[in-house]
Amino acid sequence: MKTKLNTTQKLVLSAIMMALYIAILFVSQAISFGAIQMRLATALYGLTYIFPFLVFPISLANAIANSFGGLGLIDVVGGFCASFLTTGSIYLIRKAKLSSWFIILPILLVPALDGSQH
Repeated sequence: MKTKLNTTQKLVLSAIMMALYIAILFVSQAISFGAIQMRLATALYGLTYIFPFLVFPISLANAIANSFGGLGLIDVVGGFCASFLTTGSIYLIRKAKLSSWFIILPILLVPALDGSQH
């Protein structure tokens, strides 16, 4: 049974996902920043296929979490852009009614194009 989320529920879910993204990245800082990165929090990007309203909140959480890194503003802006392109691509995959298996492509490829990310 599908239920539609109201505005308050979307706001609460957005806040929870942002907090979760930031917490995961904070706990895994040792492997999340540097020349070679493994971002465990990136696993949350796939949720935008189910909840498209999370595109901006997860991107914003990425920008906030990137303030922990050593590159400062470059990391914050670059991370936001890469995250927004990734989650936006996932939304477009959903909108085109493609299989959810296709979400792996933007998750792997888009952040790889940005030097301040993965």
